[in-house]
Amino acid sequence: MFTGQVSFKDQPWLSDHLVHGTAVLPGVAFVDLLLHAGGHVGCRQLEELTHHAFLAVPEQGARQLRITVGAADEAGRRPFSVYSSPTSEAGEETAEWTRHASGFLTDAAPETEPYDLTAWPPVGGEPVDVEEFYRGFVERGYEYGPLFRGFRAGWRVGDAIYAEIALPDGTDPEAYGVHPALLDSALHPLMLWYGSGPVRLPFSWSGAALHAVGPSRLRVRLTRSDRDVLSLSVADPTGAPVVTITGLAMREVAPEHLTAARARQSDDLYELSWVSVPAPEPQDTGRWAGLGVPDVTAALREAGVDAVDHPAHATPGETSAAGAAAPRVVMAGPVLSDDGDLVADAHTAATELLTLVQNFLADGALTEARLLVLTRGAVAAEDGEQVPDPAAATAWGLIRTAESEHPGRFVLIDVDGSDASYRALPAALATGEPQLAVRAGELRVPRLVRAALHAPEESGSGHADGTNAGLDPDGTVLITGGTGTLGGLVARRLVERHGTRHLLLASRRGADADGAIELAADLKELGADVTIAVCDTTDAESVSGLLKSIPDEHPLTGVFHTAGVLDDTTVSSLTPERLSAVLRPKVDAASHLHTLTQERDLAAFVLFSSVAGIVGNAGQANYAAANTFLDALACHRRAQGLPALSLAWGLWQQTSGITAALDPVGRARLGRGGIAALPTAQALDLLDLALGSGQSEQPAQGVLVPARLDLARLGDGGAPVPAVLHRLVRPRSRTRQAAQSGGASPDSLRQRLASGDEAKQLEILLSYLRGQVAAILGHGSPDAIDADRGFLEMGLDSLTSVEFRNSLNEATGLRLPPTTLFDYPTPTQLASMLRSSLAPEPAPAGLPQALAAELDRLESNLATVGPDVRATLTTRIQGLLSKLNSAEGVEGVEGEQGQGSAVKIDAATDDEIFDFIDNELGLS
Repeated sequence: MFTGQVSFKDQPWLSDHLVHGTAVLPGVAFVDLLLHAGGHVGCRQLEELTHHAFLAVPEQGARQLRITVGAADEAGRRPFSVYSSPTSEAGEETAEWTRHASGFLTDAAPETEPYDLTAWPPVGGEPVDVEEFYRGFVERGYEYGPLFRGFRAGWRVGDAIYAEIALPDGTDPEAYGVHPALLDSALHPLMLWYGSGPVRLPFSWSGAALHAVGPSRLRVRLTRSDRDVLSLSVADPTGAPVVTITGLAMREVAPEHLTAARARQSDDLYELSWVSVPAPEPQDTGRWAGLGVPDVTAALREAGVDAVDHPAHATPGETSAAGAAAPRVVMAGPVLSDDGDLVADAHTAATELLTLVQNFLADGALTEARLLVLTRGAVAAEDGEQVPDPAAATAWGLIRTAESEHPGRFVLIDVDGSDASYRALPAALATGEPQLAVRAGELRVPRLVRAALHAPEESGSGHADGTNAGLDPDGTVLITGGTGTLGGLVARRLVERHGTRHLLLASRRGADADGAIELAADLKELGADVTIAVCDTTDAESVSGLLKSIPDEHPLTGVFHTAGVLDDTTVSSLTPERLSAVLRPKVDAASHLHTLTQERDLAAFVLFSSVAGIVGNAGQANYAAANTFLDALACHRRAQGLPALSLAWGLWQQTSGITAALDPVGRARLGRGGIAALPTAQALDLLDLALGSGQSEQPAQGVLVPARLDLARLGDGGAPVPAVLHRLVRPRSRTRQAAQSGGASPDSLRQRLASGDEAKQLEILLSYLRGQVAAILGHGSPDAIDADRGFLEMGLDSLTSVEFRNSLNEATGLRLPPTTLFDYPTPTQLASMLRSSLAPEPAPAGLPQALAAELDRLESNLATVGPDVRATLTTRIQGLLSKLNSAEGVEGVEGEQGQGSAVKIDAATDDEIFDFIDNELGLS
């Protein structure tokens, strides 16, 4: 096996080899690679090579190359295949390999006719106008730079073409047998035989052999057989043989062939995979309190868990029995409406869950507890699995965002309703995973992986474009949000690439929307019949009327739902009204379209979702909930045999009505979460690929994630990498990224503080705090941050405050309450508080070291509790002090019975001291 890498960084000359706007690895490069590999296994000839897929060079990153060469048969022939795979920050091998070529190497000498190119230029040749030739080259679609314009002179002699080929001065040819730019240029004269026809690229080669290496100039003789098989005889300037190719077949290539290849091999197309994980030994998590889940608590009790159920309408705070410790796990599931209405169910589930989450976060007695949200049938964790409850999927988006804002406080689990799965819940929590699905007691976790769509050419259809969405050109395509930025881009693409001729563009403002008239005019110039309609897609009657307006002669063939709105805020600040306002354009509209088109013969039903629902973008609980509903609805439809595809888009580089409100700080926040902007051209290529992959070749769940993820930035500022991205970023990379980005671990920060006095400690903490705030606000230097100026005055809002607090929790190991920045509103004040928690005063002389450490731990915890807990905690501490100072305490009588608590503590073991503090204060 031979390996390598293809990228603009490693082979900068590839930027000069663009065909129809796409940089592709030249076919001659495969020939050079295979001849090189053949030399290592004793094979002198490339007997046969067939191309299966173009290798599009990624704009960023690289593609790993792998050449496998098999054992020789009796005739000395060795089979080979050439594959490539996208690189990732994880650096791990995946199954996402594309086969680009295959064939045979042989140790036999090539059967070629002798040729003599010593006489030059050829006698009696008719000169070729090379400048005119290259002008036509560009018009066809060969967008070659100077390195790939090596055809310097040419002559026609009978049925043959002779050419002189040269590399530009300063180009080093020594790294290759024959530099790909030089050998590719040797093929250019072939186009003289094809007139002004379309682009042609190599499809198959035979009888290729290398006789000399490292030339910078070539003499070439090209001939063509009656069957359009081409042959090349290549010599150096002395006429000595360099390369022989006895057979070359070319084939036509349209622009969409290459854009499809570029999209298919892109690093920017993902899907959600559910990965099995082993069930660890359950840990003692204390008491579990259920809210309206009696079947779950009953199964847990059978498994030996201390679990008690409470009414579904109880608040989390009501799960604490009088005088007892608060539960460590609170369980609940979305509460659905009773009428079976999908829209009402989704709104009810999201609204009830939002109330529960806010009550849970506000309850100071539950700061050490986790909220476990259960769903049933809200996700498809297995291929072919149905999603009977798409309304409950709103919980997945909402809780993912809540977990992003409050790491470690939430766990989200979809169950199948079996007792075995309920009994597996303690093991699920022991994994430390924030999201799981449990099927028959087995645990699965969601991981984003690169999508592995099967290329049509791998099925034997050659360089097929794979961009036919199956839309009937006589049918009508409905685009909701059709007059918006994304809707307009989709409309143009459908007309230009998919043959759509009848468009119905629906929006709230219709033709009055900005740019609507111009859009319609552009589409008509492209040959489409366009109707712009006013429609409130959140209203079922309005949608019904819109569908009835479609003429029978052009029946509905496709639906594209692109509408949506943003209204970002933290989950604690989110109101039911703001939640509903964001749900309606997604949930209500998609539900109405789903219901009212079920009896229509659709080729496509495409929902524009968002990666925010899968990753759980902080500050977007409402938007995330709306989009996970769309993903679940697509799964639900496909299980019913209906067409559906949900595209969970990342951030488009093109600003749309949805993203227009994102300011630079907001975009920077997304960037720190690894969300980069997807160039519009690439996004449209990915749309083509998703549509052209066909119903049978799309992922089983019907959800694809076209998004540009900046994996190198994940973990910036020490923020944890979302678990759903762990397959893309390996653990040591995540650790390295946090370190490189200025993130600090609790141990490292404490160690730095331990080496200095109070002034030095404050200096270290202030430097860290100013650096974090500067990064969040996009300032170039921590010097821009005034240590005595308020955080809110500097520009931190509710979202960036949450991000800042989470980075502090990660760096310090503390669990700071949401009010931290209000309680300590300047960097100086916050640094002082953190110093007292992370570097407390030295223990008084005579105090046991173990007890001093435990008291330090207690003091650190005291700095993080909310005001609701302080009164209760104060009473308990005072009670403890009373015990210490009682007649049996410090001032106790002499003798064995009179030895007070102070003496007992002095003589106690470390474990006894720990138990004493835990039992007396309820802190651990």
